[in-house]
Amino acid sequence: MNWEAIGAIGEIMGVILILVTLIYLSSQIRTQNSIAKADGHRDLIKQLASLHRRADEGNSSDIFVRGSLDLDSLNTSEKIHFDSFFHEYIHICEQAYYMGRDKYIPAGSYDAFMFAAASFISSPGARVWWELSRVGGYASDFVKIVEELRDAEGQIPPAWEILPNFRYAYDDLKARNQS
Repeated sequence: MNWEAIGAIGEIMGVILILVTLIYLSSQIRTQNSIAKADGHRDLIKQLASLHRRADEGNSSDIFVRGSLDLDSLNTSEKIHFDSFFHEYIHICEQAYYMGRDKYIPAGSYDAFMFAAASFISSPGARVWWELSRVGGYASDFVKIVEELRDAEGQIPPAWEILPNFRYAYDDLKARNQS
């Protein structure tokens, strides 16, 4: 065997090793991307769960339902509470919008977040809040998508029909008003 043959075999082995390395690195990158997507989705769900726990504190659900029906029925302190909670909620939905658009969360989660945001801004009091809050508070592409969904759905149910803690507060409010 001559040196040229040995050199050719070495070059072939080098190419094979480079290909194996590239395949391995590609696999690792895909795995890391999957982990990053799962972490992002888990973080989004944790933010939402934390927010829902806060909605269960004190009379928060009652404030949210009353404000969703008629924002002017709230006193100043309640309006601030309402505003703070729903800005955080809509920002979580906005984050879900971008994560869904870029395929970082499952399509079903994306749809659920967009439906929930549209559901919230469909009620009379929340529409007033939205008109006051959306300008300068949220990205225009997110605002457009949520409003198109709200308007395209026609009779999209309000939040108290799809979220249990708000449903309970709504039922309690109806019962108090009937008494």
